Amino acid sequence: MAHASQVRPVTWLTLKDRDTGVLDGPPIRYWMAGADEWRASGTWPPAGVTHRALALLADGVLADDEGPAGQRSLLVLGTGLARSRPSEADPPARLDWTSAAIPEALDVSGDIEVELHATATAIDTAWLVTLQDVAPNGTVVGANTTAQIDDAVASLDIELTADELAALERPYTPRYDFQFVSDEAELKKIREQIPGYANV
Repeated sequence: MAHASQVRPVTWLTLKDRDTGVLDGPPIRYWMAGADEWRASGTWPPAGVTHRALALLADGVLADDEGPAGQRSLLVLGTGLARSRPSEADPPARLDWTSAAIPEALDVSGDIEVELHATATAIDTAWLVTLQDVAPNGTVVGANTTAQIDDAVASLDIELTADELAALERPYTPRYDFQFVSDEAELKKIREQIPGYANV
């Protein structure tokens, strides 16, 4: 699978008394990762693109059908929990969904949209979603390094309402209730696995 990244409109440059050829050809150039080549298009998304909807299933599968309702949890440690490292009972720090193997070459280009129904106990949350192509040997094509994630964060354009800003600026009172879990049965299971926390 190859996917498009670094979409750039062609820069319109003219040099005095010199035909650079920059005005020739389609106005959009994009890098097709995996194919390792620049491509050009007159429209975005490129002509011929077929949109495909996939579901994030509770069992970590990326599939065509939504399947039964479910949920997944994650925990990113912060100063509010006063812990320097996670315990074995903690949920993962990130969530992954994996599709079935794609049997033939597939180019992925155009806009990618993710719809999440989520709750968070932190006073602010930013969801970062990346699409990766994992080869049979484990090689990953796509955002996979801290620098690439930092670039994604830097590109975010977030506008908060007055109410959202007020909520973020209110004093925060730490709670000792494992804020990352909202399901009582799951909370009970976690408490039972942590020595000394069974009655918290």
